[in-house]
Order: sequence, then structure tokens, then C-alpha cells
Amino acid sequence: MASLLAYVRAARDLGVDWIAANDHFVFHRPWIDGPSALAMVLPETGGMTLATTITLPVLRHPVPLAKALGTLDLLPEGRVVVGWAGLASGGLPRARRAVGGAMAAVRRVDLGGTLVVGS
Repeated sequence: MASLLAYVRAARDLGVDWIAANDHFVFHRPWIDGPSALAMVLPETGGMTLATTITLPVLRHPVPLAKALGTLDLLPEGRVVVGWAGLASGGLPRARRAVGGAMAAVRRVDLGGTLVVGS
């Protein structure tokens, strides 16, 4: 975790505007949860925008996902952007439905932030 925090501090000090985290359940090395990683590094981000480059609604229920992302957005006062994955997986109908359902749930769960939800 220390190396992740150092990476974010270095990016901030170099003037980088965004910091992003992917969402992997299985990977060839340990990988922490993307939204959790963003919450962890938040104190070191300054005014950087936080983003999920890949969010996997096929593997996460839309309501808890919406709640977690909405909560994450409140912490830095509206600097979170959500990127989606699922449509690139061969255009499977189940993936398209999961992405659409998750996006709709995130848009409905209003915690008072300004969460930007990609399409």
C-alpha cells in the first residue's frame, strides 16, 4: 500500500489531473478493489479527479455498486468518474443488460454528490 500511496503523491506533485483504478477479481498478482483503492489514496490526491477505468457490473450487483460509487463520490466532494466494462466482452446480451442496469442504479442512488457516470 505504501508504494501505491507514493505513486499517487508523485503523480499529484507532477501535476497529473486524474488517477484511475481498474476492477479485477482475478489477476496474475494481488489486486485490490478499484473503488476501495481510490478511497484509500484519497488523502494524497489533492484536487485530482478519481476514476474507475473499468467497473464490472456483470460481477457486482447494481445496487451495492451504486451505493459504493456514490459514497466514494461524496468523499472527495464530486471528483469521481465511473467507466464501464461489459460491452466489449463480445457484446453479450447479458453484459449489455448488466451494464445498463448498473448505470441506471448508479444514476438513481442520489447521495447528494455529482458522480459522473459514463455511457
